[in-house]
Amino acid sequence: MTIKYRPDIDGLRALAVLSVVVFHYFPAALPGGFIGVDIFFVISGYLITSIITKDISNESFSFVEFYKKRVLRIFPALFLVLLFCLIYGWSNLLPSEFRTLGKHIFSGAFFVSNITLWMESGYFDTSSAYKPLLHLWSLGIEEQFYLLWPVILLAFAKSKKGAEVVSLTILIASLSYCIYSMSVNTGLNYYSPLSRCWELMAGALLSQINNRPTTLGSNLLREMASCIGFILILLGLLFINEGMLFPGYLAVMPVAGAALIIFSGPNTVLNKNILSVRPVVFIGLISYPLYLWHWPLYSFARIHFGDSLGLRTLLLLLTLSFVLAVLTYLLVERNVRVLKRKGIAAIVLSVFVFAIGLFGGFRYMHANVIDESSMSEVDKFREITNAYDYFDYKKLMRLNICHSVNVEESIKNGCVSSNKNQIFIFGDSYAAALYSGLRDYISENDLPIDISQMTEGNAPPFLSPDKRGDTGRDLKAINLERIAEVGRVKPSILVMSWMVGGLNGIKDKDEAVSELNVTIKAIASVSPKTKVFVIGPVPEWDGGLIKNIISYNKNMGRFPEDRMTWGLRGYIQPWDAFLKNEVPKTGAVYISAYDVFCNESGCLSKQGNHVDDIYAVDWGHLTKKGSDFLINRIFRKIKE
Repeated sequence: MTIKYRPDIDGLRALAVLSVVVFHYFPAALPGGFIGVDIFFVISGYLITSIITKDISNESFSFVEFYKKRVLRIFPALFLVLLFCLIYGWSNLLPSEFRTLGKHIFSGAFFVSNITLWMESGYFDTSSAYKPLLHLWSLGIEEQFYLLWPVILLAFAKSKKGAEVVSLTILIASLSYCIYSMSVNTGLNYYSPLSRCWELMAGALLSQINNRPTTLGSNLLREMASCIGFILILLGLLFINEGMLFPGYLAVMPVAGAALIIFSGPNTVLNKNILSVRPVVFIGLISYPLYLWHWPLYSFARIHFGDSLGLRTLLLLLTLSFVLAVLTYLLVERNVRVLKRKGIAAIVLSVFVFAIGLFGGFRYMHANVIDESSMSEVDKFREITNAYDYFDYKKLMRLNICHSVNVEESIKNGCVSSNKNQIFIFGDSYAAALYSGLRDYISENDLPIDISQMTEGNAPPFLSPDKRGDTGRDLKAINLERIAEVGRVKPSILVMSWMVGGLNGIKDKDEAVSELNVTIKAIASVSPKTKVFVIGPVPEWDGGLIKNIISYNKNMGRFPEDRMTWGLRGYIQPWDAFLKNEVPKTGAVYISAYDVFCNESGCLSKQGNHVDDIYAVDWGHLTKKGSDFLINRIFRKIKE
């Protein structure tokens, strides 16, 4: 049995999907656009609970009918998108990229994308922009909800308020867990159904409360609820951003906002005159295929063209997303809904979706094994599935030993020397990449110098309380902890570096130097004799150095010269020039890494045509060979 249609809920869907799409394509325009997914969860919880409880009350609920309708609703568009990704990936991706895509196709088809992404999460995971099916994590959570929730509602069907009590209990427990785990930087909080379930429960509880005839009877109260809900969503869209811990306390804002708008009913000024107008409702009707199409198109474009997509390209992708969504809705979804033999259609669709998922899983599990001795050099580049594993990069930078650990663990693991004749490495993962070069140079030259390392992913040397490093702690706490250790051991030399364009890098150059000056002064106040060296940004490669070498070879028919410009990011050189002029004013010594690697002909990316000869693991993290190259050329400046 169906429930009474509310066009304003489709309007709310439109708001949710447009928020997500704008955030992905133009993040600066809508920094909190990702909360659209949280709005979707509330809507899903509300509608599914309304459908199930109505069927239960009429004694017409059937698991077969329920899941048949879910298949007919979800599988047609999903199959088209998975098939497109499979065909495009087969034709255009590198073997290693296609293998990973196969895993994600399997996860998407079997609705466990959230679990897969949770297991993949980490600082050295592939960038989210290069995962064409990343967005299916939310579909996984919804499907996992659909499996369990009807059973729970049926179990408490005979209890007058049992289902409401259970919904409220699950909501409180899940929200508590969400808040408890919000600082855990492993993907658990973001992708786990346990930390997201409360958002669906908010909609479920709302559905149960709305069944009461006396609920929110006053028109004034309904208008107020609708307005407050819209304001909460608007505030979330404008003021929540990726740098904040989310979900957690902040997720209450969009969840409560969506719940209040639904709760207020279809006849408020906002709901009737804005959310229910035909163009807005139509976007709501195509919201599901639009959500499915927009991200693979964007992701494949990033994989193919690199990180800097121009405005024209983005607008073209956006237009194509809408066209495909409209066609999917009009030609596929609507026709599937009017089929007479819906049971057979559901079975066929299930077979198609699960078959394509199994094929993707097969490609992942049974990638072609090639004898390396018979491979060309460029094929060896193509076959690298995970560059971080290939270069054993976690060990190289001492991840979870001296990198991205708290001060107690650093000391326990021997990362902080008490010898004043030492070099203290201070900064993010770019700083950690200097360790292997310093260690090798000191060892090879038999120098009586110790090395201390206190570095953390996404933790540049700024005292920013609103930005968080890889461990979930804020930058101010992380860097004050580091500064305290500098004050304790008073090293003769401190080497500082960070990724200027990183997640927590300050994009405004003047502001970055101003914040850097605060940190340097704080270091001087606890250890006046420590000489601070700032190692400037290294050259970076759009989409990764390996990918650019392969791309050059494909387009030019040969390997690039060791010094190349193909894929070189243009923003590094202006940063280097600026820092070269401004950093000395802070009292620190600036050493240009860019000058070491680059000249007017381009930047050194390798010394030879073997994978082991390259200087960057990804876009800019130095390999051991790259770190050795840099340190060999700047060490004398550090020890002058």
